[in-house]
Amino acid sequence: MYTTSYENRDAPLMKKMLEHLEPLFVKNNVTLALWGHVHRYERFCPVNNFTCGSTWKRYPVHVVIGMAGQDWQSIWKPRPDHPDMPVFPQPERSMYRGGEFGYARLVATKEKLTLSYVGNHDGEVHDMVEILASGQVHSGMMVLAMLLEPGLKWWWTPHSQRRKMPPKATGFS
Repeated sequence: MYTTSYENRDAPLMKKMLEHLEPLFVKNNVTLALWGHVHRYERFCPVNNFTCGSTWKRYPVHVVIGMAGQDWQSIWKPRPDHPDMPVFPQPERSMYRGGEFGYARLVATKEKLTLSYVGNHDGEVHDMVEILASGQVHSGMMVLAMLLEPGLKWWWTPHSQRRKMPPKATGFS
């Protein structure tokens, strides 16, 4: 439903999904929506009507997990092998985008949902989000830091200040 790999042929379907499915997700307090079709990994902030919320309540977390196959989508970074292709910038609502092949690992407990994106080429966790039953959403560097130093307090930072997770960020459970 949400993606930044814009494809003209998919635009009418995306618009209909936003019009008809998003209100149902919000009304029924959907926590996490997993999507395919787009051959990428992309995680969004808790979002409703293209607006980020601070918790998942009334703002489901949407994640595209189509990264298991062919690299078929529009590009996010300039590529020498496709010099004439348009590049789509990353908007604020897109928290992490990955074009590498990989898989998603979802662990659910009474306290939280933990979704990890693991790269095929290195077996490392490239992105992670924890969605707590209380409504809080922790992601990326925040999750890693909380696991390493549980007493620290963290907050969401603007897109321009985000950093990639460091290498060897594995061992999450």
